[in-house]
Amino acid sequence: MMGVFVAFLQVFLPLQVQAFAPDQKVSTLGLVMGIGGLCAALTNPIAGTLSDHSGSRFGRRTPWLLGSALVSLCARRRLDHRFAPYRSDRHRLCPR
Repeated sequence: MMGVFVAFLQVFLPLQVQAFAPDQKVSTLGLVMGIGGLCAALTNPIAGTLSDHSGSRFGRRTPWLLGSALVSLCARRRLDHRFAPYRSDRHRLCPR
């Protein structure tokens, strides 16, 4: 699973930044990764504490995993539609 995350950060994110802001791709990539790291540093301890103190018949973490997967899916779909005009077909892995 970690390999997928590393591949995303090293391959797909720079390609998306290059398609979105080709003139300032290095500074934009640094800004995006910095904001992502800051958000993770703030939210991971809070989410961990909440999941440690919650319980359900499915376990402590399963509802949190399913909920975060649903939120991530919705955010990803929203970003796909929001930035569709900036998408470049030559960077697609699976061309239409």
